[in-house]
Amino acid sequence: MKKADGIIIAAVLLVAVFFLAMAWVRGNGQTVVLYDDVTEIGRYPLTDERTIRVELENGYNTVVISGGTVSVSEADCANQVCVHTTAASRVGDTVVCLPHKFYVVIK
Repeated sequence: MKKADGIIIAAVLLVAVFFLAMAWVRGNGQTVVLYDDVTEIGRYPLTDERTIRVELENGYNTVVISGGTVSVSEADCANQVCVHTTAASRVGDTVVCLPHKFYVVIK
């Protein structure tokens, strides 16, 4: 085996370990975190099956965790953008209700 072969094998192994680590990190995105402006108001496992009505100072949002996704199913804000946002399912995904200063993040 030549020195170049060893370098190539080491590089391939390093890349494989990197992708395995990334898959592990993404797979551990199991927590749904609810925020009212900058204050954390709740944490729930993404594996839960539950509906949470969040009463805020200027309205309410109904959050649904189901089937490994989280979404806002109902809100009393005027624009309803949060209700029409696609359900979040991956680490870093968010659902935001700007009028209520409310957001949901998967961590």
